[in-house]
Amino acid sequence: MSGRSKQQAAISATAMMPTPYELGRRVDPAQTPFAAGLHELQQGADRYLAARLLLGLWESDPVADDLVVEFSQLPDGAGWRMLDRALEDGLDALVGAPAPLRAMLEPILDPPDWLNCELLDAGCVAYCRVGPANAFAGACTLSYGYAIPRTAKILLATGRIEEMAGKRLLETGQWLLAATAPGNMRPDRGGSGIAACVRVRLVHAYVRRHMLAQEDWDLQRDAIPLNATDVAATLNIGFYALHIQGVEKLGIRYSPGEMQAMAHMWRWVAHVVGVSPDLQPLSYEHASSIQDTYEAFEQRTDSDSAKLLTTALLRQGLPRVAFGIPASRANDLALLTVPFTSALLAYMLGPDDARLAGLARSPLTLPMHAAPLAGRAYSLLRASGLLGDDAAIAAGGHALMRRLLANTGSAHVPLHPETDISDSRTNQQHVA
Repeated sequence: MSGRSKQQAAISATAMMPTPYELGRRVDPAQTPFAAGLHELQQGADRYLAARLLLGLWESDPVADDLVVEFSQLPDGAGWRMLDRALEDGLDALVGAPAPLRAMLEPILDPPDWLNCELLDAGCVAYCRVGPANAFAGACTLSYGYAIPRTAKILLATGRIEEMAGKRLLETGQWLLAATAPGNMRPDRGGSGIAACVRVRLVHAYVRRHMLAQEDWDLQRDAIPLNATDVAATLNIGFYALHIQGVEKLGIRYSPGEMQAMAHMWRWVAHVVGVSPDLQPLSYEHASSIQDTYEAFEQRTDSDSAKLLTTALLRQGLPRVAFGIPASRANDLALLTVPFTSALLAYMLGPDDARLAGLARSPLTLPMHAAPLAGRAYSLLRASGLLGDDAAIAAGGHALMRRLLANTGSAHVPLHPETDISDSRTNQQHVA
C-alpha cells in the first residue's frame, strides 16, 4: 500500500467513531475541572460570558465535522477537488454535492447582511500597514497559546518539533497573508483568502477526530480539541487583541476607526472558519472582554511543553518568517537572531505571559523598551506622506512579507489535511 493510500486509510478509519460534537454532548461541563474557574471569577467579571466559554470547550464545528466524514468516504482527493470547484465556480456548478458542503459554503458565498466589504478592506489595510511587525505579533499569538496544556498537547503530537516549528509558522504566515490582503476575503471577488480559511477549518476538523482517537486524550480534562472556545479565543485574543497590544508596544498606534475596521475583518474571518456568532469579534472591547474572561478561568501554566515549543519557534520559526532565512540556515543563524527575538517577544508579551511561554529573562529585554522609538519614527513618516497613503503602505508591507516567506525557499502549498496529518505522530501510529 502506498504512503498516500495509508494516509487515506488512516483518515477513513476514524469515520466510524462518533463525531466530536456527539462526544462533546456526553460531557457535563459543570462536572469538569474547568468549572472551578467559574467560582473563582473576580467581582465584576462577566459571568455569562465565562459560562458561555465553558460550554464552548465541548462544542466543535458540526458542519465541518460532518463534511470530513463525507470526504473520507470518497475516492482519494475527490472531496477536495469538489471543494475547490465549488469555491471557484459556485455551488451551482456541483451536481450531487454533499449536504454538509452546501451547509458550510452557503453562508460564506451568500454572506450575511452585516458584512460591509469596504469596512472589511479597510481592516485589511490597517492590519497590513505595519509590515514585518506582523511577524512578531504572530509569534506572540503562537507563544500565548503554548501555555494552554491542551493546545501544547496538539502541537506536540507533531513529530520533529525543531523542523516542524518553522513549517507551522510558515503555514500560519501564508494563511495570514491570504486572509488579510485587501480584497482577498471579499466573497464578491473570489479571493484566495476564503479558500485558505475554509481549508484551515477542515484541517481543524480532521485534527479533532485524530486527537480524539488517541488513548491519552481525556475529554473531561482536555475538552474537545480545537473546540469552539479555543478557536474563538485564537481570533479574538491572538490575532486581534494581542496583535493590537503587541504592535502598540512597538510604538505604532491605531485609530478607533482602524480598530473597528480590523474587528469587522476578524469577524468575517471568524464567520468563515465557523465561529459561533456570539463569540465572533464585534469590537476591541468585546475581544478584550473575552481575553479577560478566558484568562480568568483558563488554566494556563508555565510547563516544559510551552518552553519546548517556544524554543522551536525562536530557533526555526522566527528566523525564517521575520528575516527570510532559508530553512537550511535557520539553525546556524538562530545563534545570532534568538537573543534579539526572544527579548523582543518577551517585551511584547509582558512579564507574566513571557514566563508562561517559557521565555527566560534576558539582559536584552530592558533595552527593548526603546523599541517604540522605531514605531514612532515610522508613524512620523506615515503622517508626512513620504510613504504614500495607507493603501500603498499596506501593499508594500504585504509584498515585503511575501518576499520574506519566498526567501525561505518554501513554496506556497495550500493546506491539505491528509498531508498535514501525515506529519504527526498520531498518524504514524495509525499507519504503522
